[in-house]
Amino acid sequence: MLNYSNPILINVRSALSALGILRPAVRFYRKISGKAYEDKFDTALMGEIRPGDIVWDIGANVGYYTEKFADAVGSTGTVIAFEPSPRSAENLRSRFSETLNVTIESKALSDREGIMDFFVSENSVVDSLFQRADLSDTKIEKVEVRRADGLTNILVPNVVKIDVEGYEVEVILGMEKMLRASNLRALFVEVHFTELRERGLSNGSEQIVNMLKQNGFKCTWTDPSHIAASKG
Repeated sequence: MLNYSNPILINVRSALSALGILRPAVRFYRKISGKAYEDKFDTALMGEIRPGDIVWDIGANVGYYTEKFADAVGSTGTVIAFEPSPRSAENLRSRFSETLNVTIESKALSDREGIMDFFVSENSVVDSLFQRADLSDTKIEKVEVRRADGLTNILVPNVVKIDVEGYEVEVILGMEKMLRASNLRALFVEVHFTELRERGLSNGSEQIVNMLKQNGFKCTWTDPSHIAASKG
């Protein structure tokens, strides 16, 4: 599998974006790939989770992975779903109100603590901590932002999944201590190249890989957008 954090490939992505053909090309690729596009990522992620594990779902959105994680960890495990979007967090609370091994945390994770603007799309389930160029129908909500390392009242995870629409660098920066924890075995990241580039972080994917490697993780790209990182 290619290393999609390679600067050469990042420059190719940037060139395609400048020509206005990157997004259509990505959509076409995903369409012809169908479900198979993320199958390797799904398989790697779910294959890492064991009964009794503590799993953090950072950027839970509608709860697709939250539900799968809850089934995988069983009654002795715990899933903590982080979702700052007010409407999505409310839906998650309703959906998992009777699922005893799921906890919903309606906050964003980043490399800072405080309150930030959160952009909620009127016609999409894709919400973000920054105003995406392709979404103009947004309203601003104020959300709580925390560093993972500062959440001392929440169980340290064995497995982490991150899907935060272009804020994945900051999330990982905010878990510097956690990355070194012996019980954290694996971390899985969806890398949003376009959003990172819009935020001036074109080398964000390289930064993510370097941070993980420096903390003892072996990184594998399961497809052009997903990193599977594990220790040992």
